[in-house]
Amino acid sequence: MRTMTRRRARRVAILVAALWGTGCQPSTEALAPEAPGDKAAPGGDVDSGGWELVWSDEFESPAGTSPDASRWGFDIGGTGWGNAEHQYYTDRVENVATDGEGHLVITAREETVPGSSCWNGPCRYSSARLKTQGRFEPQYGRIEMRAQLPFGQGIWPAFWMLGANLGSVGWPASGEIDIMENIGREPSQVHGTLHGPGYSGGEGVGAGYSLPAGQRFADDFHTFAIEWAPDSIRWFVDGKPYQTLTPANLPAGAPWVFDRPFSLLLNLAVGGQWPGVPDPTTTFPQRMRVDYVRVYERGEASGAALETEDDATPFFGPREIVVLEELAPLMTNVFGRKTLSLNGDWAYIVDQLRIGDVSPLLRGGVGEDEVARPGELLEYAFDPARTLRVPGDWNSQDPSLFWYRGVVWYRTEFDYRLPEGKRAYLYFGGGNFAKDVYLNGKLIARHRGGFTPFNSDVTEYLEPGRNRLVVKVDSLSEPTDVPTEYNDWLNYGGLTREVLLVEVPRTFVREYSVQLSRERDAIEGWVQLDGPDAGQGGTLRIEGLGIEERLETGDDGRANFHVLARPELWAPGSPTRYAVSIESGEDRVGEPIGFRSIETRGEDILLNGEPVFLRGIS
Repeated sequence: MRTMTRRRARRVAILVAALWGTGCQPSTEALAPEAPGDKAAPGGDVDSGGWELVWSDEFESPAGTSPDASRWGFDIGGTGWGNAEHQYYTDRVENVATDGEGHLVITAREETVPGSSCWNGPCRYSSARLKTQGRFEPQYGRIEMRAQLPFGQGIWPAFWMLGANLGSVGWPASGEIDIMENIGREPSQVHGTLHGPGYSGGEGVGAGYSLPAGQRFADDFHTFAIEWAPDSIRWFVDGKPYQTLTPANLPAGAPWVFDRPFSLLLNLAVGGQWPGVPDPTTTFPQRMRVDYVRVYERGEASGAALETEDDATPFFGPREIVVLEELAPLMTNVFGRKTLSLNGDWAYIVDQLRIGDVSPLLRGGVGEDEVARPGELLEYAFDPARTLRVPGDWNSQDPSLFWYRGVVWYRTEFDYRLPEGKRAYLYFGGGNFAKDVYLNGKLIARHRGGFTPFNSDVTEYLEPGRNRLVVKVDSLSEPTDVPTEYNDWLNYGGLTREVLLVEVPRTFVREYSVQLSRERDAIEGWVQLDGPDAGQGGTLRIEGLGIEERLETGDDGRANFHVLARPELWAPGSPTRYAVSIESGEDRVGEPIGFRSIETRGEDILLNGEPVFLRGIS
């Protein structure tokens, strides 16, 4: 499921026509997806009044079935996941599958998965980590799981959430909500924690809950839940509240980043900085049995809480919008590939009220770019005579926008037909600050950051022939963002770098690094392939050095190389560059590269081992 039910405004008001045009009666067509068949109330002793089930997985599939791919994706690998974990995550049914009795079972095994590699050497354990990222990302509500936990030293089950903007801002700026964490050496205790900028890792803010009389969470099923509101999060075990956190509980000056969509995660880790490693008392396999995962929203009948929200914004909803795709890893050397430039004059709308994607009266919002049917008027329209040049900022192009800080919607169209066997990416060289990208009416990318590039795989969202591209650009940033909102200069807004459609083969060279070794006697680096044949390998060629090196990639598509060579070094007086290319299957990407070394010795900066004086201004 990719969308959530929207809240409906309970009062009618006059929309500001100065911004959006002539008013009309909004569509009454229901936007809410069908809720799952099981309309069960929240678990435990929680008052069920006013809660409406909007998403769930009851895991009723036959035994040995993988999780529903429309609800869950996987994280795969043995990177340690920022916690020095020891397991290799897979998507195999040996590690995660239904049991035929209404449970999802995540199984941690003591084994080495063929082809796996871990940060600390050979992988000794396997397990699974599921996520709803890009499929279901709620903002506010009651999020609940009923599960039976495993038990053992070094075992670490968790039910948690990460901000949907993780790909653009990173952790901990994205925020993390730990609904339930348990470490095996504490069989009677679980923890609920918040992580964000200034309160992450061991400095997270939270509390624990312990079962009475020595009971263990491994002995039976228990419910773990939060109730998440705009300025508070409340934790429950078996319906009993045990902590409430608000912005007032955070360290002084730390931001509350829990005001945006979050994805859900389920995982069973082995080892790590917090639980420690398994010892001889730890038995395998270890299993986390999940009875259900459910998400509720407050219905209209919930009384005062909803009345307050609607009183605050009686007309503008708000609609809740979930981005369909996470940002793809940034490809290297985009200008060395086949591209279609989308630069030029784009139509625009100034959205000073910031309602273009939240008001239920806008029939899907500006980004969805609906077309009025005969005899119908919409509440917004792009005037083709009003344009902004891309790349460029709006402040210097329109005198009325020189001091403007806020939201501007951009729109353009382009003709394109994706060839058979190819993939396409939208590439944005930069803009300021936050960008929502809609292609043919679908929100397919979200990026937050000033003047930094990003790209998104749009293969599945292109239409043959005419395509419509709408981008929401918001130049306002937060105090902790870069560039910060608090400064002594004007942060110009707009799409300030090139916008390109990049065409690549199904399997292509996504990233690479080619550089001189520290000893200056070899060329070394790595290549990362992306696609269904990422294990096909490739070839590195460097003209002038006689290098033609076969690159063997693993199943993860990565290959490292170290080739002995002594190139002529690049210097200002002799800027020697070599034609470097990397080929894999149908893909070839290359560029001229100059090899040189830069290092420091005391206060000296050395270029190719010789001191160099750098001139500049302050």
